[in-house]
Amino acid sequence: MENCEKQWKDPYQYSGQILPEEEKAFCAGVYYEAYKKLGAHLMTVDGVEGTYFAVWAPNAERVSVVGDFNNWDGRFLMMHRMPMSGIFELFVPDMKEGTLYKYEIKEKSGKVSLKADPYGFRAEKPKGCASVVADLSGFSWDDGEWLKERRKYDDRKQPVSIYETDITKWKSGEELAEFMKETGYTHVEFKPVMEYLEESTEGYSTSSYYAPTSRFGTPEKFQKTVNLLHQAGVGVILDWTPAQFPRFEGGLEKFDGTPLYEVPDENCAVHPMWGTMLYNYGSPMVRDFLIANACFWAEVYHVDGFRMDDVDAMLYLDYGRNMGEWQPNLYGTNENLYAVEFLKHLNSIMKKRNPGVILIAQEDGLWPELTDSVENDHLGFDYKWSGGWTRDFLEYLASEPESRKNSHDQLTLSTLYAYSEHYILTLGSRDVGTLEDFRSKIWGNEKQKEAEIRAAYGYMTLHPGCKMSSPDKDMPKELKEYIRDLNTLYKEQPSLWKKDDDYEGLEWIQLMKYEENVLTFLRKTENPEETLLAVCNFSEAPYENYQVGVPYAENTKRFLTAI
Repeated sequence: MENCEKQWKDPYQYSGQILPEEEKAFCAGVYYEAYKKLGAHLMTVDGVEGTYFAVWAPNAERVSVVGDFNNWDGRFLMMHRMPMSGIFELFVPDMKEGTLYKYEIKEKSGKVSLKADPYGFRAEKPKGCASVVADLSGFSWDDGEWLKERRKYDDRKQPVSIYETDITKWKSGEELAEFMKETGYTHVEFKPVMEYLEESTEGYSTSSYYAPTSRFGTPEKFQKTVNLLHQAGVGVILDWTPAQFPRFEGGLEKFDGTPLYEVPDENCAVHPMWGTMLYNYGSPMVRDFLIANACFWAEVYHVDGFRMDDVDAMLYLDYGRNMGEWQPNLYGTNENLYAVEFLKHLNSIMKKRNPGVILIAQEDGLWPELTDSVENDHLGFDYKWSGGWTRDFLEYLASEPESRKNSHDQLTLSTLYAYSEHYILTLGSRDVGTLEDFRSKIWGNEKQKEAEIRAAYGYMTLHPGCKMSSPDKDMPKELKEYIRDLNTLYKEQPSLWKKDDDYEGLEWIQLMKYEENVLTFLRKTENPEETLLAVCNFSEAPYENYQVGVPYAENTKRFLTAI
């Protein structure tokens, strides 16, 4: 009867959809396509259209699908438990795309809680945290040539110039693709596009790992944006947070009433600096959740790379902790052995399944040979941020030119370790903020600050290592053209990237002109005709008729000047 009665087709007449071999793979942490079954999936079963739900909650007494469709009453649509894995599943006939839902979980203590779907493809607009039934199969991709071409990035012998931005700052993919064409970057790096609740976190406290943020639009809008960028010859890198997750009532914390996704020891489960929860890499199912998530973004949304945030917190048990606040591993040291194996597993699988995808670590703990291969028993990242270069360089730029002779080594020290890892040099939002923030960090009046910013971007382009910067989208026209010219020079001159990992790729001509605040060096390849001469002036005034020795007196050509 209307308003008091709801008629359902019997959901319990339909068989489960997870195959025994898939359940075994999930329990072993090797079901890399778990997102194809866990979560909410529109499908037809026995000729009936509806939505299939599956969620991992092994310690729950009961799990139900709830929403407006059953008045959020967990006594209806109770799910079937798979005994080996603790996955609960149910096919609900006639459930349509766009339906809001949560899981009602009854703990063994009797407590009942509502949880968002960890594998949900779409999330309710914040501050709501319900999941939304979504179909991702309708978009028609047109980037096959790009996906074939990106395999070249596996050899780390390609120019990589990354523009970092927040996707929510752009009205459309067309607007962003046009900007990328105008500035000449090879890749765009998005701050986290996965859904998040708190604006203050800028996305780095992910609430829904499989759902693009509704702040930008629908999942299809994000697919379209990636497709447009690929057609423009631009790769897409995502900031990704596999180190920690936020604490909120409907989230992953104590998902089934027990520490399921987080470290089981309550004394070590909380990130000491952020107050978020740390993942339990010792659990095969948790590892599977994260590895499948990376595969999902690479294979469903065609993204081309990941910049993993806060890798230090993953690798070190004592990260941010005092003596007595952490437990050593079985060898008595501070390495998180589970995290080490997780990263090796993740990086090796990503390379096998998605050739050309770029894997970047943000790690300041000086973990040795982070970018060496898993085959050599290392972690297998492609690149890591060079935090040391950024800190030294910004300190140098903040000092007055008259005193820079006393800190000349802040310009040159990085070339001593530039070949120990595969580095990305960063002048990104974390380093310099907006252009106005950047100006505030630099010595001088407005005209001098503008010259210093040009010199900074120029020196970064000439220095060994890939590049990442984040000038404002509405930057002055002159700066935008200068960055375009820098990126063009960088991409067209093999000497600026071909030997980034080889000390023979850089030769100093004048290293010790510290009183003049000048650096002069060559960037080289095995072909002498590709040699590039770089002269960098960090004094407050230009030099007239400045003498520089060159190895070849003939066939020289000026490519670019920052003046």
